[in-house]
Amino acid sequence: MLRIQRLLLVSMAVLTSGGLASAFADPLPTYDVSGRNGANGLSGRNGSSGYYDSSGQNGTNAGPAQPGENAGSILLNLSTNSVPTSQTGVVVITGQIMTPNHVTQNVNAAVEIGTSGYIFAEANGGKGGNGGAGGDGGQGGDGRNGRDAFRYSPGENGGNGGNGGNGGNGTPGAPGGKGGSVAIRVKRSDTQLLMVVKSSVYGGDGGSSGSNGDGGRGGYGGRGGSSYSWSETYYRSHYDPATHTTVQVPYTTWHQMPGG
Repeated sequence: MLRIQRLLLVSMAVLTSGGLASAFADPLPTYDVSGRNGANGLSGRNGSSGYYDSSGQNGTNAGPAQPGENAGSILLNLSTNSVPTSQTGVVVITGQIMTPNHVTQNVNAAVEIGTSGYIFAEANGGKGGNGGAGGDGGQGGDGRNGRDAFRYSPGENGGNGGNGGNGGNGTPGAPGGKGGSVAIRVKRSDTQLLMVVKSSVYGGDGGSSGSNGDGGRGGYGGRGGSSYSWSETYYRSHYDPATHTTVQVPYTTWHQMPGG
């Protein structure tokens, strides 16, 4: 009866104090066979920019994410100490745990209740890795400038800019690992020991999807060639009847060759 009362008082202290850390300074054993989180997918590489009127390089696709690891299992037998001692609230813990990589370990411990908190048993699946982001497409190269006009040839149009590269594909998030199992066994006469056990069993969250890479910007068109203008001056003979003389009169014409 003394052990039951002490366990009840400890549990009431935890509930009324508002938390485990404020009630106890030293924790009881924690048995954790949770799976590891999956690795995130590697991001794709960005594409290189194009030269002059060439297209930008495509971004590469992201790498796959890795799934979370499945949790293991815990089997614990709790009992009060059957050997009379001066201590009270001693709990004997036996059983087996199996790690996520299927390694079995035996459990054999005796702990004192009343100076610490809860016995934790955790078998949570690992979180799935997040998908990787696709690489951005490279920028398209700018178009070449057109040749300027000269007297006997018109100017050229500027070249078209290159297309931007496509963005790489992002990868989906990986699934979370499966939750394991936790089994706590006590005798009918030791059911009060369940009050100091906290268990956690849940599947891991799936990873979030990676985003697709952005397409590269298209290159700017090249500048058109400049136009070319020039003038030519001619002289025409003109007879002046008033003076009965012939004079040379200048006559100028303007020409332009269009640009690109």
